Amino acid sequence: MNTCTHPDCGQPKGECARDCLRLMTECVEHNQKGCGIGYAIGLKNGVKTTLHRLVFCEANGVSPDQIKGLVVRHKCDNPRCINPQHLELGTHADNSRDCKERGRRNDKLGSANPSAKMTAEQVAWIRSVCKNYHPKFGQRALAKRFGVSVSAINLIVKRKNWSWT
Repeated sequence: MNTCTHPDCGQPKGECARDCLRLMTECVEHNQKGCGIGYAIGLKNGVKTTLHRLVFCEANGVSPDQIKGLVVRHKCDNPRCINPQHLELGTHADNSRDCKERGRRNDKLGSANPSAKMTAEQVAWIRSVCKNYHPKFGQRALAKRFGVSVSAINLIVKRKNWSWT
C-alpha cells in the first residue's frame, strides 16, 4: 500500500491530505471582500475569473484557457485560500465527491435543511389555498404572510421547489 511521504504521517495516500497540508503550510487568505462564500475575483487579460484559479495557473505555468473545463479545488476546504500548495486541478465530479466526503454538501430536503423557511405542512397548505391574484390567498399575499419572495411561492405552487411533498 502506498503511504504518504509527508514527515510524521504514514497514513495511506489520499486519506491524509488535509491533515498533512495543515502541517506543511498554512492557508494564505486573500484580502478582498469575496463573492458568494468567499471566493475572490481576479482579472487576466481583461477576463474575470476566480483569484485562486489565477494563482494556480501562475504557480503551475499554465493559462486559464489550458485548464478550461476543469476546476481548481481547495485541498484545505477554505474558499478564501490562495496558497498554491493548497490548490489542485480536478473535474467537477472530483469536486462534488470531495464536497460530499468532507461533509460540505447539504443534501437534506424540506424542513430538515437548515436553510428551510417553511415546513411540509405549510407548503401543502399554500398549494391547497393559493388562488391567482386573490387579496388573501394570492402569491403576493402568501409570500408576505410567510416572509418569502413571490417567486418562492410560485416555485412551490408549480412544484419546482418542494416537489417531493
